[in-house]
Amino acid sequence: KPFQIDEVLARVEAQLDAHDRIREMQEKVEQLNEQLDARNEEDDDVPRAERVRALIESGETETCEFKSTIRRNLKSGKNDKAMEKAWLKTIVALLNSEGGTLLIGVDDGGGILGLDVDQFSNDDHAQLHVNNLIRNHIGPEYAQFIRIGICELDEKSVLTFTCSRSGPPSFLKLDDAEDVYIRMGPGSRKLTTREAMEYFEARESK
Repeated sequence: KPFQIDEVLARVEAQLDAHDRIREMQEKVEQLNEQLDARNEEDDDVPRAERVRALIESGETETCEFKSTIRRNLKSGKNDKAMEKAWLKTIVALLNSEGGTLLIGVDDGGGILGLDVDQFSNDDHAQLHVNNLIRNHIGPEYAQFIRIGICELDEKSVLTFTCSRSGPPSFLKLDDAEDVYIRMGPGSRKLTTREAMEYFEARESK
């Protein structure tokens, strides 16, 4: 006190603008959830074996990628954080792009390896492990955009992730860094801060 009326009005206007942006974001998330619920009614929660096999036969694309393992480095025969980062990066990229499918337990050539090489005690433990990684390194708020399932192919378990485009941008949080990835062809690309700002501005304008 005394009040600077111009400053007060500017602060109130900024708060109202922030409130409107949050409300718009919430409405978009609700719309995406409705779309996801409708798709779930049309499809099984776990992708059918025929659909997964068709994806494998089609090969890797901008909306489909294969990873051999969850955590095992096939060359060293040891668990490797780099293997986990590789598929987490793909999920972030799918969330930030147009969605798609990630299959773990399938090599680059479409060979079905299954999850046995990762040496979990059972498939439930494998799913629990990936859920924990997603919660810790992407965020629990993004779980609504990701469906995780197990599909049996050739008597082997393949882990499936079906991702929708998320409302808010998603980040891969590792080693005190928050990195943004998007899909570029059959791979994922890390964006600089400026590229990320431009990308999401363009995405919101569509």
